[in-house]
Amino acid sequence: MSKLVKAKSLAAHNGTKLLVYGPPGTAKTPIIATAPRPVILSAETGRRSMFAFPDNIMAWEANNAAQLNEFLAWSTKSGEIKNYDTICIDSMSQVGEHYLKAANLKTTHGLQAHGFMLEDTKKFFDTFNQMLGKNVYFIAKLSYKELGETSKRVPNFPGNALAAYIPHEVDECYYADRVYVPGGPMHPVLAWQTFATPDTHARSRNAHIVAPFEQPNLAALFNKIEVGSRT
Repeated sequence: MSKLVKAKSLAAHNGTKLLVYGPPGTAKTPIIATAPRPVILSAETGRRSMFAFPDNIMAWEANNAAQLNEFLAWSTKSGEIKNYDTICIDSMSQVGEHYLKAANLKTTHGLQAHGFMLEDTKKFFDTFNQMLGKNVYFIAKLSYKELGETSKRVPNFPGNALAAYIPHEVDECYYADRVYVPGGPMHPVLAWQTFATPDTHARSRNAHIVAPFEQPNLAALFNKIEVGSRT
């Protein structure tokens, strides 16, 4: 009995783990500037969208699996991580590609290479998704899942196993695009869709707190979820 605690206290300091995916040009990277004390893992080659960031936003460049592992070690072992409240992974899609490239150097067997990639990418993702006291913002590219005569927007990852695993494990998975928001302006605006539709994957473990379409602002969203979870 001495081990029993209020169930909600187990989530009190976990931070929000958010995956946002969508087409290019939907400000998935620039939105990092709205996060509380962010640090960026930049695994993408196109980094022009970070040009306007203020000088106090720091980034770690990772162009291969070895550099990803260095960031992973720094994030878990360095005291410097205490200076950051939000870890931003840009992008989780490319993290998987870097690990797949490294796996292909280990073996010429395709299935075995995907097995190595899956193991390494899940270890990387799980470390950040389970990190206590930090918000984590995962960015992913857009892909389409064929459903007979129709298709569905889904986050893009190498291999079917990752595509099923990562969106299910995060607290929040949103689709970013310019949409007509019900009750909003008469023109499309940039928004995060937080609910699933037949043609779009999205989900929220805080659906009672977040709106069907959220304004792309990380600090406001994290605060909304934190305050809402306490009440």
